[in-house]
Amino acid sequence: MLRVEMLPAGNGDCLWIEYGSVSEVHRILIDGGRKSTYEHLRDRILALPASQRVFELLVVTHIDNDHIEGILPLLQDTALQCRFEEVWYNGWRHLPGALAAASPEDTLGPREGEFLGVLLEDAAIPWNVSFGGGAVVVPDDGELPCRKLDGGLQLTLLSPTLDRLVALGATWRKVIEDAGFQPGDIDTMRAELKKRKYLPTPADVMGRVEEGPGGSDNSEANGSSIAVLAEYNGVSALLTGDAFADVLAASLSRADASTDKPLPVDLWKLAHHGSWANFTPELFTLVKTRRYLVSTDGSGHEHPHARTLDYIIDNYPWRGRPELIFNYRSPTTEPWAAEQPSTRKFTASYPAGTVLVL
Repeated sequence: MLRVEMLPAGNGDCLWIEYGSVSEVHRILIDGGRKSTYEHLRDRILALPASQRVFELLVVTHIDNDHIEGILPLLQDTALQCRFEEVWYNGWRHLPGALAAASPEDTLGPREGEFLGVLLEDAAIPWNVSFGGGAVVVPDDGELPCRKLDGGLQLTLLSPTLDRLVALGATWRKVIEDAGFQPGDIDTMRAELKKRKYLPTPADVMGRVEEGPGGSDNSEANGSSIAVLAEYNGVSALLTGDAFADVLAASLSRADASTDKPLPVDLWKLAHHGSWANFTPELFTLVKTRRYLVSTDGSGHEHPHARTLDYIIDNYPWRGRPELIFNYRSPTTEPWAAEQPSTRKFTASYPAGTVLVL
């Protein structure tokens, strides 16, 4: 059994994944959504007996606020009695090189990234141990990193690449220094975090390019996103965070996917909430699936982008119909619930809880 649940996360991601058997369930959590939606994640954890509030892995894909905000109260919520065996997250310590300043407009989530680093240090959660404590990163050549978790779930890393982490580092340094701190200054950030249990966040900029060609995202935070192929007992899920389309396509090609022989998966969580800026026709041809997941309430950035979903519907080359699966019924997702011309063959669903059991 592989069970994927898109929790309500505002315009962000919070994926609750279970695998194993009825008698022995293992869990991983990918991202925490917005701070305003943390109550949904908290309630989901509290619904478990205290002895079962154990996750094999927490993945924080990248530092954009719609992915990281909910993680900060989670790690401060001691009443949950929740335990994570490991976390995958690229913090300041994992960003390589001597990094130059970036444009001031790139106000993403580095401050929250620094706070998360403090919480991970203080909680003593094993951090990137599957990568020797270093960066969770796809190497420039050779085989893609592949890790098997307790219980048998296999994760193949598809993003980020080293150059994307270098690009993130420049933005990170600029934002932290403008706030009056130094990147990686754990003691100072710990003191700042203690002033208030959770600090308000600045407006973020998530993938600033929507118009223009597909794959045109130039957000340093999105480019650093951790993306994985999850496989268990013959079923699989492509979980792409906000990763760049060209990075995903290159990694899938390294995994022997091609236009003539696309990678078959049971579901694909579309990158960046269905943004056209994180989707290309080339990437589409490398993945064979009928289930496309979109996690967003459409607020802030009006995702998903119609061009992405229309492209999937109008160019679907395989038998059957593509299924669009949303975790919110909102003005941006409602158009695909309306009656469509008979020439458009697809289904759209808005399941309560958005649970898929594979």
